[in-house]
Amino acid sequence: MPFGLVTAPATFCRLMRLVIGLTPDLLSYFDDTLVFATSWQQHIVALRTFLTLLRRHGLHVNPSKVSIGSSSVEFLGHMVSSGTLVPVQKKMDKILQLPVPVKKKEIRSLLGLVNYYRHFIANFASISAPLSDLLRKGTPEKVQWTPRCDQSLAEIKRLSRLPLFLLFLICRKLSS
Repeated sequence: MPFGLVTAPATFCRLMRLVIGLTPDLLSYFDDTLVFATSWQQHIVALRTFLTLLRRHGLHVNPSKVSIGSSSVEFLGHMVSSGTLVPVQKKMDKILQLPVPVKKKEIRSLLGLVNYYRHFIANFASISAPLSDLLRKGTPEKVQWTPRCDQSLAEIKRLSRLPLFLLFLICRKLSS
């Protein structure tokens, strides 16, 4: 797919949805595809199925971007391994190094980053509420940082340091 086409991501997603359909053990999101299984034998079968589907539709993969038989893999900003899903450490480090924002744009950026990992943080909406309140209509562009905002950012950073694990069962039948 040529770079620069505005509709390329949507077109490619639609194509991959048509190619892999509801095939178990295959998950595709934009240009990332995950072939997964609970055993090595199942992985080989799933991989063979995926490669056959690609060949049948005249598609190919870039060998330098392929990882086969890995027990853990980075996928969409997460490290996925047997029974666990954890945020990628470099993203957590980025959260820990966030400076105190002074403009609404910086608040949006901060919340965008941490919101992606909200499912790892219990009561995220409550914790981040003081920061979200700074984005309300009618508030000044230059934010008025309060002690509540300090507590909110400190708690988000504290929770980003903890070893957070979430059981991740990706292989579910859609009918159940």
